[in-house]
Amino acid sequence: SSTPFLPTINLIEPISEIPVNAAAQKSAANEIEIAEKNF
Repeated sequence: SSTPFLPTINLIEPISEIPVNAAAQKSAANEIEIAEKNF
């Protein structure tokens, strides 16, 4: 009964990381846009 927990954890971890990566990419894109406007 312990084997089903490992794939479940492996599936949950990347899903929880996706919003963080998306937010980081959005903030980076916003910083690039601001930098381009300043130039």
